[in-house]
Amino acid sequence: MKRFCQVSLALGLGGWVWAGMAAGAETASWPDLRTYREVSQALRSWSAEHADILRLSSLARTREGREVWVCEIGRGTGEERRQRPAMLIVSGVEGPTLAGNEYALGFIESLCQTKGEAEVNALLDSVTIYVVPCLNPDAAERFFASPRMEQTANLNPFDQDHDGLVDEDGPDDLDGDGRITWLRVRDPKGTFTAHPEDGRILIEADSAKAEAGRWLYFREGLDNDEDEKINEDPAGGVNLNANFPFEYPQFGADAGLHPMSEPETRSLAEFIIAHPHIGLVFTFCGQGNLLKRPESGERSSGRNPQTKIRNEDAAYYEFLGEQYRERLGIAKAVETEAAKGSFADWMYFHRGRLSLSTPPWSPGIALALKEDATNDVDAGKDETQPAKREKETQEKAVEPEKVSESGDSKKVDPKKEDTKEEKRGKEEKEYLEWLDRNAPDYFVPWKSIEHPSYPGQEAEAGGFAPYAKVLPPKPFFAELKEKNIQYLLWLAGKLPRIGIDEIQVKSLGMGVYEITARIINTGYLPTMPAHGERTGEILPTRVEISLPPEAILAGEKKARIGPVAGSGGVEELHYVVQGKEGQEVTIEVISALAGNARKSVTLTGKGE
Repeated sequence: MKRFCQVSLALGLGGWVWAGMAAGAETASWPDLRTYREVSQALRSWSAEHADILRLSSLARTREGREVWVCEIGRGTGEERRQRPAMLIVSGVEGPTLAGNEYALGFIESLCQTKGEAEVNALLDSVTIYVVPCLNPDAAERFFASPRMEQTANLNPFDQDHDGLVDEDGPDDLDGDGRITWLRVRDPKGTFTAHPEDGRILIEADSAKAEAGRWLYFREGLDNDEDEKINEDPAGGVNLNANFPFEYPQFGADAGLHPMSEPETRSLAEFIIAHPHIGLVFTFCGQGNLLKRPESGERSSGRNPQTKIRNEDAAYYEFLGEQYRERLGIAKAVETEAAKGSFADWMYFHRGRLSLSTPPWSPGIALALKEDATNDVDAGKDETQPAKREKETQEKAVEPEKVSESGDSKKVDPKKEDTKEEKRGKEEKEYLEWLDRNAPDYFVPWKSIEHPSYPGQEAEAGGFAPYAKVLPPKPFFAELKEKNIQYLLWLAGKLPRIGIDEIQVKSLGMGVYEITARIINTGYLPTMPAHGERTGEILPTRVEISLPPEAILAGEKKARIGPVAGSGGVEELHYVVQGKEGQEVTIEVISALAGNARKSVTLTGKGE
């Protein structure tokens, strides 16, 4: 990313320009990412060079005038592509998950570069893949802005504090380092205290443990509108990953006025409805059901909505999740936070599609990586390295505080206290230790500042840098990107594939014949998830025989069959028909999610 420190770049269509980060804000640990303009140029170039497999279109236009791109990948005519099993990949539902955007772009580029290889060639001839590499490009561009700050929501102005004004009190770069980090202020009304094992981290004070809160803790900023609140009305907006109908967080601070209130979310929903053959969805977002087996349960009864993965579908989630973790080198299950109104949940619980999701990076992923996959960049360095000295200094600077019997706070030596492991802030502490070894610049040392709202009080800016918890450091980025690309390629091959295994004909005499058709699913996934059958949002598989109704003595001209299990699941249909010797009869199978198939037979007692 050094190139962004050396030159000014015009970003996107929004009209603002980034002139470079402050000295020291950009270092070698950050991965190379592409701006919106660079992404658009790459997509246009790929679609022109590989027009036989890649088609580029705009899903929506954002408030700042950027296109939300969608790529359709596959060979054949438009009608052929619409009749095949399809997978949808979506990234950038939340602004900070920039690594997922690059993984999705890498997947598109990989398909273009390897389309001549046998495996990829067969895939492009049999499935259709849709990719939305960034649903929220306005928020994603804030990575390149000055000051750099994490922007989750889109930039639709919103009056968060209900004072009649919009976006009037957002974060401020108080120390002038080109980043919006964190602010801690020593104050008797504070609810945070220093972590007993690492003073750089603050945790919620627990009065039951005789702890006194001594720090206020919030994003770096000022009380811009002088209402005695800090950062209560930042720029934007709506978190697109809280703007979908399933468990929509009504009146949530960043959920929007109503479900799908935003052009980005509504356009994505309309695209999905217009492409009903999409049967598998993969989302890079803050939540994930691939890093840990999702909670499952029995089918809900009565009017109660299903809120857990159906037991019948859980085995697929478990297997696909195990494969993901194994391929990425993740040694253990990783917890992720649940989200209400999320895109991934809407696709499963309302739309009935198998819906996979994962963060592209998180502290939990970093800590779960197998040792042989971590490749610590500081391995072998002397223990007097700057990161270690800095950590020791910070630990001494802020010690844990407890309340004495008299009510006064006092410094406590953690070695003399209860040695029971502290659960609060455990992941942050361990991740910070991991960063000390691998990307020390992901944490900004606390620095004293003067804060006008707290004159004469101890105030410090610092903490985890913007994007430190969502972007893998550069030494890990390329490998994780490649592993995600390979998983997506493997996953596309797991779509259901409907077919006709064989048709048997038996003459019953007098121009009457018995026909038996074996319908088979050669793909891994079933033709419909169990929950998809219940939602009614997926058309059932139907089978049609070419004979007129009056020639069908038993059976139906247009029959419906239930879900066909994957990995060779079979359904048989039986007909008794009247016809002429040598007459050709065609049977066609049409599956909403598994494609179409047709096969003919002659009424001679022998199938063709």
